[in-house]
Amino acid sequence: MTTAVADSEPRVQPEVSTSSASSVLPVDVVDATARRLMLFMYLVAAADSFYLILYATLWREYGNWSSRIVGIIQIGCSVLLARYLRRTRCTQSTVAAIGVAYEIALCFSMSLDQFRNLEPLTGPVNRISWICVIIVLFPVLVPARPRMMLAVSFAAAATMPVAYLVYHAATGQGAQTISILASLFTPQFVCAIFAVLLARVIHGLGTEVGRARRLGSYELVDRLGAGGMGEVWRARHSLLARPAAIKLIQPQALGAGDEASTHALRERFEREAQATALLTSPHTVEIYDFGVSDDGVFYYVMELLDGIDLETLVREHGPLPPERAVFLLQQACDSLDDAHRAGLVHRDIKPANIVAARRGRHCDYVKVLDFGLVKGSLGRAQEVQLTEAGSIQGTPAYLAPEAATGRAPVDARADLYALGCVAYWLLTGALVFDATTPLGMAVAHVTVSPQAASTRASVPIPDELDRLILRCLAKDPAARPASALDLQRLLDAIPFAEPWTEERAAAWWRDHPRTAPPAAPPFPTVPRTPTLFHPAMR
Repeated sequence: MTTAVADSEPRVQPEVSTSSASSVLPVDVVDATARRLMLFMYLVAAADSFYLILYATLWREYGNWSSRIVGIIQIGCSVLLARYLRRTRCTQSTVAAIGVAYEIALCFSMSLDQFRNLEPLTGPVNRISWICVIIVLFPVLVPARPRMMLAVSFAAAATMPVAYLVYHAATGQGAQTISILASLFTPQFVCAIFAVLLARVIHGLGTEVGRARRLGSYELVDRLGAGGMGEVWRARHSLLARPAAIKLIQPQALGAGDEASTHALRERFEREAQATALLTSPHTVEIYDFGVSDDGVFYYVMELLDGIDLETLVREHGPLPPERAVFLLQQACDSLDDAHRAGLVHRDIKPANIVAARRGRHCDYVKVLDFGLVKGSLGRAQEVQLTEAGSIQGTPAYLAPEAATGRAPVDARADLYALGCVAYWLLTGALVFDATTPLGMAVAHVTVSPQAASTRASVPIPDELDRLILRCLAKDPAARPASALDLQRLLDAIPFAEPWTEERAAAWWRDHPRTAPPAAPPFPTVPRTPTLFHPAMR
């Protein structure tokens, strides 16, 4: 359940090499290699099946049982290996080993079958074997270093003379003149040379891609997601081999149309990253680094989380028990209290931006993400205000009334309103208001009184918790809890017959391994002036 800003499907960690970074292909490139190899195996199986049908119908006089048995074996091995590649996330070395073994075995099988059906020849052969096609094709299917491809290609080419020797030793047949044998064997070795040249070109292109994927000391390994504002990548530090997540943001996606606006955005980006880095709560996602690449792309590096966001958690497993919801909300309050004390308002608290993670021996360890719509408050607006006046920020389903209307200052209590909406979602699996459009949702937050969560929940909710959620959802900010710390204390005071404990959390995680990709957010973010860490990048 590895997550970086957005939860993603289960993935095997990329292998770490002690050699240069360029010797290890990015995970998405390895995946593409596995897919190409899998497709080729299915094509081989389909071709063999087609020939078996022909030998059983139109070509009965040409076929023999040995050829049919070899064809059946090739079909079985091809399908089994293809299914293995489809179901398993293989490392670079595993994919390469499977590809090499399959190429050599396939070439040897075809060589034996070719000599078995070869009639006595009276002169040199002027035709190309299918083995030549396979030898030239494999550098495209399975990229490798030129030296490795040299050994593999010549080994595949050598299967023909080896098959000839085996066949001749076993049957005493197939004796040919030197000139005829040379005409049979030479094309394969010529194609092996072409394969090495092709591998050299492809390896050079791969090296360039690897260099392009380096940001400072980090190497981009695997793309986790993309959105209108940019991309999120799994990355690793070149020396520490520490996994991380990197967000890439194109200046054009932020509205930068000239050099002056790009420079202004860069200053805002730096101020925002520095402001976020000031946060010290263990329940706030940690920022490792930030910067601007040579081609002008903004990026920042954060910790890679092993967990699931709360929106996906409820969508896949249903509403949470009240004691578990309170356990998670208390940790989110810790993150928000730290931000509010630093003079920052998150402004986009929602289930998708809160991750329940595994951290060491701790389970259900909350991390709050995307402090990217942060707005300065408490006298710090000039330092971290990143958006233009009059723009609406946030997600409609979790938008405080004052943020929707813009008539009152938006302060820390807007985050508490959004956290009340999150609590509602965790307990009921439903949004506070059932509007069909983002605008209708924003209007409902301003004008409609919410129903109590207990009236829509499938499990009993303590009265204290029910009233506290409605208090967080008050239209008047003054009627809400005074601070995140105040809300945390009120949550802690709610009595439960069976509180949610570390042991219960660990047991749940053992019983519920991640098996499906996350669902899409219920509503897109309200159109607004673009901001740097846009939640749509999930």
